[in-house]
Amino acid sequence: MPDPSQPSIVPFITSTLFCLAGALLLWRWQLSPAARAPQSPARQNRLARWFLPARIFLLSCGAVLFMGLIVQGLLGRIIVTLNENFSFSSDIGLLMKDAVFRLGILFGFFLIGRLLRVAAGLPGFGVPRGMSQPTPPLSTAKAVLVGAGVFCVSVLLLLPVSAAWRWLLARFGFETPLQGLVEIFRAAGSPNELGFLLFLAVVLVPISEELVFRGAFFRYLNTRVPAWFALLVPGVVFALLHQNLASFLPLLVLSVVFSIAYQRTGNIVTTMVAHGLFNLNSVALLFLVPPPGA
Repeated sequence: MPDPSQPSIVPFITSTLFCLAGALLLWRWQLSPAARAPQSPARQNRLARWFLPARIFLLSCGAVLFMGLIVQGLLGRIIVTLNENFSFSSDIGLLMKDAVFRLGILFGFFLIGRLLRVAAGLPGFGVPRGMSQPTPPLSTAKAVLVGAGVFCVSVLLLLPVSAAWRWLLARFGFETPLQGLVEIFRAAGSPNELGFLLFLAVVLVPISEELVFRGAFFRYLNTRVPAWFALLVPGVVFALLHQNLASFLPLLVLSVVFSIAYQRTGNIVTTMVAHGLFNLNSVALLFLVPPPGA
């Protein structure tokens, strides 16, 4: 942990560089005259519509969640069998339980996705004849690069949003405690624990949450409801599930940015990379910036 008497200048330098890059990219992608032109490639919707009946979508979501619970139960028993002293009631144990559930979610997405691809050839599932499709999605390589850019834009937008939101909460007398995961990171007692927490925050959480909130939730709403509603509802749910008032508005804004990025690129890898880098940056700041009151 950093020495409070010698604050590091690294966070200031990195945040400044991220913000500068984010400002340039925001201008190029969204604010410049070329980007605001109606036919601009930056404004194209590359996200293909799901021609999926509502009942099938809801059943698929239920099946994915059920698969998460099944895998959580099975792997939980295996872990306890291999290590009788392991407790899922500890902080690390609860996070391990969450990680196993997320692995089940990923397996459920893979399985249900394969089934839906098979069903795409059945009546009522395919693309209606004569229906034009959007511009093809970005390649994975381009999506990775754009995802890094989306991360920079997110840093640029969230710094003032977070500051204003915390000021507003303090103005009305609300406390703004840190998220529980932040305290667990700072209390990590071994390299193995820290490695697990990094894997959870930087890899597993971004992949699972982007599949749920962008790949399923936003994509289904994208062409069925007004744009503002499709952006807002997944964002509100995403922010509420983090159960932290201090991060509610920043996470809502982050979700909206990610949803727009997914819509403009058509490739979920974009937001997975941006989400992973955002979490990695947050973790790095924990070790570079002294905790309040230190």
